Amino acid sequence: MARPSPAFTDTHESILCFLEADRGTMPVERTKHSASSITRKLHAYAATWKAGIHRSRFGIPRLRVLTVTTTESRCESIRTAASAVGGGHGIFLQTSITSSAALESSLASVWRSTTNELVGLLA
Repeated sequence: MARPSPAFTDTHESILCFLEADRGTMPVERTKHSASSITRKLHAYAATWKAGIHRSRFGIPRLRVLTVTTTESRCESIRTAASAVGGGHGIFLQTSITSSAALESSLASVWRSTTNELVGLLA
């Protein structure tokens, strides 16, 4: 069984955020869909969003999945996978620890959406 990722809300409790700290040890894709992968996790998050669990269970209107990874190329691979999974606009955001902007503030516009747009965490 997979352990849940750390979750937190913004100060106004309007966004439920799940944090995925990716160390690059899990493949983004696998040919066997029952095996663990980043894509499998993203599908689970998308299903959670589509079912509205963040609203019904926690009363929080928005959901975000924040992935911090090791390199920009890994970040791009995860962004491509997240884009293919779909879900609501702005659910999946990624950044890498090598991004100089990410070192400044995690609240700033250091997160990339599935459309590669830079967005702030609370935007």
